[in-house]
Amino acid sequence: MPFFSLRFTQLFQLYFGVICFFSLTRHFPPMLNKELDALAAEDVSRLDATASMGTIRLYDRKTRLGAEALLMKPEGGEPERSFGVICGDSEGTENDTRRLTAMFFVSSKDWDASTCGGGVAVEEGTKFDAVRDRIILLRSDTCSHRQEPWIGEDKDGLEQASCVTVHFVKDTTDSA
Repeated sequence: MPFFSLRFTQLFQLYFGVICFFSLTRHFPPMLNKELDALAAEDVSRLDATASMGTIRLYDRKTRLGAEALLMKPEGGEPERSFGVICGDSEGTENDTRRLTAMFFVSSKDWDASTCGGGVAVEEGTKFDAVRDRIILLRSDTCSHRQEPWIGEDKDGLEQASCVTVHFVKDTTDSA
């Protein structure tokens, strides 16, 4: 049995969502740069229309339960996750060109974040639930946030979900 398995419909939904989302990387930076220029927003770096970074975060409830049993989850439940900025405070961050992060949630239409988990919490108190086809945009260099843990349910369609993350990078020809 494979460590992680997706049904065909879930795989197709993820593939289609990823293809549509990554086409955004080509068209979104020029549109946003145009709006930033119109607003004369000098404190925001312009984005590079030719470069981005991306990841896919997959969740599978059966895998999580198996890992928790193997690692013996602590009695207190989930440890508190800390907030942080994507560019971080570690060594070498002055060379980190990520400026805008887009998170695209792919899950069942029946996914309810109040019981199934997932999403993003901003340190100032705002929470964005993992809702199917939702895109969340965050400033990579200033927005302190954390990703909320996925929980899922033992029901068809509520055992798996994913989040596709794309980091738009600063235009290196930009002097800001």
